[in-house]
Amino acid sequence: MAPQIKARRPISTAALVGLASLVAAAAQEGADAALVEGPATELPTVSVLTPPKPAYRSLGEAYNLYAEWARAWPESAELLDLGRSRSGQPLFGLRIGAPGGQALAERNTLLCFGGLDGMSLSGSEGVLAIAADLLRAPKLLPPDVAIVCMPWASPDGLTAQLSWIRGEGQCTLGRNGLPVDDDLDDAIDEDGPDDVDGDGRVVSMLVEDENGLWRRGQDPRFLVEYGLGQGPRYRLLREGRDDDGDGLFNEDGPGGVRLDRNFPYNWLGPRSPISPGPMPLSEPGSQAVAKLIESPLVFGAIFFEGSEGRLVSASTSRLIRGEEDYFVQSELGRHVEGSELAQLAQEVFQETVGTSISEESIPTVKVPGSALTWALHAYGVPAMRVSTWGPNLGLDRSSASIPAGFTARNEGSAIMDVPRLMAEELGNLVAASSKGKSWIPQVPWTDWLDERRGGIGFVDWHPVELSGLGQVLVGGWESLTVQNPPEDQLAKTVAGSVAFVRGLLEALPSVSVEIASATRDGELCTISATARGIGRLPADFFSPGGMRIELVLPEGSSLIAGALEVDFAPAKSEAQSEEWLVFAPADALVRIQLVLVATGEIVASCEVRP
Repeated sequence: MAPQIKARRPISTAALVGLASLVAAAAQEGADAALVEGPATELPTVSVLTPPKPAYRSLGEAYNLYAEWARAWPESAELLDLGRSRSGQPLFGLRIGAPGGQALAERNTLLCFGGLDGMSLSGSEGVLAIAADLLRAPKLLPPDVAIVCMPWASPDGLTAQLSWIRGEGQCTLGRNGLPVDDDLDDAIDEDGPDDVDGDGRVVSMLVEDENGLWRRGQDPRFLVEYGLGQGPRYRLLREGRDDDGDGLFNEDGPGGVRLDRNFPYNWLGPRSPISPGPMPLSEPGSQAVAKLIESPLVFGAIFFEGSEGRLVSASTSRLIRGEEDYFVQSELGRHVEGSELAQLAQEVFQETVGTSISEESIPTVKVPGSALTWALHAYGVPAMRVSTWGPNLGLDRSSASIPAGFTARNEGSAIMDVPRLMAEELGNLVAASSKGKSWIPQVPWTDWLDERRGGIGFVDWHPVELSGLGQVLVGGWESLTVQNPPEDQLAKTVAGSVAFVRGLLEALPSVSVEIASATRDGELCTISATARGIGRLPADFFSPGGMRIELVLPEGSSLIAGALEVDFAPAKSEAQSEEWLVFAPADALVRIQLVLVATGEIVASCEVRP
């Protein structure tokens, strides 16, 4: 059996899920008719056993690809039934590993989640392609590691996002559609975004306000922090009217819960504008993600989402609420404290994708209620948020038209006008400040719009008369421009995700032991052996208790010089040699083995007849 990580587990997810489910059920009472209960819609049949061409697929298409691959490679792939989403759609994954040996479910596990934010369809497609790539040659995968791929981690939000960019439904900004009375007026989802200028697009809206957080920048398409730009200050809202006449705009539209804000660590409460849900882990989708993360076999979690073109590691520091941590303690496992996997991931990302950035450089990654920080602080699982889409990745020039089947609509953003709201929540509408505080720099996106997309991708701000507000400015990003790439850029984006995971797996550690020499002078034998750590992490990464080299002698033999047991703890890709002088009869079989200190399990061995 392969060595296993035994991380500290300070909380009970099952207990928290039970409480959250009751609260979520109460929140949904009276609105059940708006949700789909029971089995999901019938899924289409596919029969593709080769890596498919990247495209924006539906959940059904992704599910059936995974099901077909599980049937085609039964020794290397297992389809995981992880339950049903809030609307009854399947929550699923694929567990992949080299055939033979230890059962896949018993191996050290790397988790890959796509689109947990409910918007990053390119992240979902990336995780789908990762599974396809791994199954091209499963025998070459690390023998004691399993990879779990969950491509549609937020199926309700992603389904709404796909429908919206195809012009078939409303944008929920990544939320799962759970009906919520956001403004407490006993009406549900009655005041959402509207197309106020009648151009067929719902984009963003600037409302002049002396206390607003934004000004227009030197390039008037972009916004800067109010202390940097010139001219009037603005509130930034979604395009829309005051549909319910309460003096507020778009405060109770279709939406629900963002699963990537529904986790316990630093959860901000049900009324937070980042849509964290009625309780932490209130949603079936976040519960499914949590149950995968809490396994003691998990050594890393990767969330493929966003448009920063970067890798960001979870912070090991206390977050926004300081010592008022919700439900969890801040105990970290040794691999987190050493940041070994996170550091390796940064190096691999740089090598395979091109750019990277550490969490120390972007304090705004400490996002409340995120799965990223919860995985780290609750379970000691190194977690990272990976985006292989962004303007700083040397993207090719895009075609000057939206792909067939897609309509031009704004990608949108969360409710913006909230003090100290994370820059990550502001999406890419924010320009770079002179202090470098903003999440996405303005210049690369300007180049992308003007030089690579031929000027398309942005609706210039233009004045519109709106009842109750007077003149406002309407404009912003079109769909398939920021959060998700145009479809003709998707292949390159997906290739980056595949290369990153492939590179990370190739860098994982393994160990070997081999005989260097063996000589005999009568019954006196001299034996030397070399143990090696292979890969770019310490050889004992998967065995926190350490390993030792053992000499096993047959009956009738005795040790003259050397030690029967010696500690084995080399650094990355280093070797350790040992020598023994043994009294042994002819034809004696001597074994040298590497053993886990904590369990006594043998992880590598070799034999010789000196």
